[in-house]
Amino acid sequence: MRSLRCKIGRRNAPVCLKRRYTISRGLTLADAWVILDHKSNPQPKAEWPRLAAKYSGQLAAYADALASLGGKPVRETLIHFSISGGLVRVSG
Repeated sequence: MRSLRCKIGRRNAPVCLKRRYTISRGLTLADAWVILDHKSNPQPKAEWPRLAAKYSGQLAAYADALASLGGKPVRETLIHFSISGGLVRVSG
């Protein structure tokens, strides 16, 4: 798994450093973060769990990096398949 460092960038969006990854959406709640990562993958619904597993390491790295900012844990991570219109919970 890649080691990432995050900071809060422009428009309060979390930006993870080391190849400059940007989290699609880091939603900040009163007591936690929720990570929402957009994927433009046109696969059918039956493929979403496999794809979510494929990207789970990336989202775990984002979660670790955001948690390292201090103050708030990551409550859950989600993938939004924008083309095929689905949302899959990866953790939480």
